[in-house]
Amino acid sequence: MGWSRTGLKRMSVRDWQRRGERAEELAASHPPAAEILRFYTAIIRFQDKFYRQLQESKAAGVAAAGTNPFVIGKRLQVFVSYCR
Repeated sequence: MGWSRTGLKRMSVRDWQRRGERAEELAASHPPAAEILRFYTAIIRFQDKFYRQLQESKAAGVAAAGTNPFVIGKRLQVFVSYCR
């Protein structure tokens, strides 16, 4: 993708997929690190889904959905469930 004004690289859907696939490969080949890599994979999947939802809301003209604290809060509850 490109770089944002903040200097952070913008992630494409393929970037999320590649990171998740690589974490799964590493988990399979490095059993001592498997638990943290599975956790990382869950976070990657959450970020991918969250990013897609934001993109879809923008495309549908629902700009406020991406910044509405109640909408974001609901999505973050899902993330917190990964952390437990």
